[in-house]
Amino acid sequence: MSYNDYSTANPESYMFAASNSGKKGGVKIPFPVKLFQMLEQIDIHNPELAPVVSWQPHGRSFRVHDLEKFKERILPEFFNDSQYTSFTRQLNLWRFKRMKGSGLDRSSYYHPMFLRDRPFLCNGMNRTALVGSSGKKKKRGVSSCLSDRIKNYEQPKFYSMEPMPPTTKKQINASKPAIEMNAFGLNSMPSCDSVSNDRRTSSFQSLQRFPFTTFTNFHLQILVCGNKIILCILGTV
Repeated sequence: MSYNDYSTANPESYMFAASNSGKKGGVKIPFPVKLFQMLEQIDIHNPELAPVVSWQPHGRSFRVHDLEKFKERILPEFFNDSQYTSFTRQLNLWRFKRMKGSGLDRSSYYHPMFLRDRPFLCNGMNRTALVGSSGKKKKRGVSSCLSDRIKNYEQPKFYSMEPMPPTTKKQINASKPAIEMNAFGLNSMPSCDSVSNDRRTSSFQSLQRFPFTTFTNFHLQILVCGNKIILCILGTV
């Protein structure tokens, strides 16, 4: 097996994928999205926590540097849990792999679709469904189902690849985000040039029914998805 580089993937291809074919584990916000938000939150708002957990310099994997502080501060705040075993179990279920050996990336975790500055790729990630012969989910041996894939797997050499761009404030607004869905890539929506003027005018008029006068510097993005028109307002309060 070889490492697939999704760093140049088209955002539109993953905008509405949302991993419909995969298991989400019955949660509102999938684990990869929470993990991505945690790393970017630390990058932008809490750099003092970078010695605890952070992206690796190339932005293609992340690493827990201080396990005790990670369990004490990060897990309860971002994952409502304090058990590191639960965290690693989720990593295995979502097909993250752990870097082995003694290199600079040792003990870091990576997934081909989990890249810094590419939040939309989380939509393409699927959770492993663990079902036994009795139809019940297995309680143990989470990583064993991946052993065949990991065996003889050549670890990627991230430092020989193009590094991912650093986290930018447009992904996590330093003040108040107008829409808290940045992890799904809404900031990189396609333009509304393909929407007819009649539709655009009608849709904008319908927005006037709502009190948006408190918004400043906002702009409207319209996206056509099948027979639906999706309106997205980006701005600051």
